[in-house]
Amino acid sequence: MKMKVKTSEAIVMANEGKSLKNIVLEDINDVQVNVRDAMSLSRQGIVVPEANMFYDDNDIEYDEEIDGLQRIGELRKMTWEEKEAFFAEKEEEENEISIKIRISNSRMKSWIEKNSSRIADLLEPILLSLYNAEEKLKKTFTQQSSHDKPS
Repeated sequence: MKMKVKTSEAIVMANEGKSLKNIVLEDINDVQVNVRDAMSLSRQGIVVPEANMFYDDNDIEYDEEIDGLQRIGELRKMTWEEKEAFFAEKEEEENEISIKIRISNSRMKSWIEKNSSRIADLLEPILLSLYNAEEKLKKTFTQQSSHDKPS
């Protein structure tokens, strides 16, 4: 048998972890429910109509990835060239990695820190060559081993 309960009571029950099985919200069409409370209710199987949900910006946690989208307003004001440069910079940042190297000599460590960008420019093509050579060796080895198998 279904039991009619006020939305506010159901929210309390959901937040306390109580089951809302066989519960019907008697006033759901007449009240506004905070998005967080609506999510608590939905985890218990009670759907709050979207028109009856609201959110308060103060309840929303800051998320760098999402809130970084606030720059969209700034992006709209940029020229196409500025946008291209902006996204190229972002892509370059995402493709950067750092490698830890143990250095026992403190003077050498200091030299590396001072010249890190020059060293990165020097190492990039070397690492690319090493990677390409390894991939080529893997491909060659795979092809040879498939030819060596008896049919």
